[in-house]
Amino acid sequence: MSIIPESFEDVIRTFRHAYGITLVSAFVLGLLLLFHSELPQFMKEVFIPSLAVYVLGTGLLTGIDIRLTVSANTKAIVAKQDPKGIPPLALIIITIAHVLLFIGFIAYNIYRCAL
Repeated sequence: MSIIPESFEDVIRTFRHAYGITLVSAFVLGLLLLFHSELPQFMKEVFIPSLAVYVLGTGLLTGIDIRLTVSANTKAIVAKQDPKGIPPLALIIITIAHVLLFIGFIAYNIYRCAL
């Protein structure tokens, strides 16, 4: 079992920085909440609550991602095989869910901005 991945696919499937999106989104939300009183009304009523929902959604998806990766790696180690990370189908489904969540976040804010 080598610690250096042999291909780009191995890097993507085993060394993913799963909480990156959630941490960056939570950091932006925290900065916005620090200056809540100085923000425009749209930001207070629409953007901040929708960003909070987006952060919760990415956290949930990331938690599922990590549990699936740990489960697959544990099964591989027990079977004395190299850990390969999350199964490809699960990776595709979680990636699509992240993209749909982001598109929904953007679409909701554009829709509310237009009203």
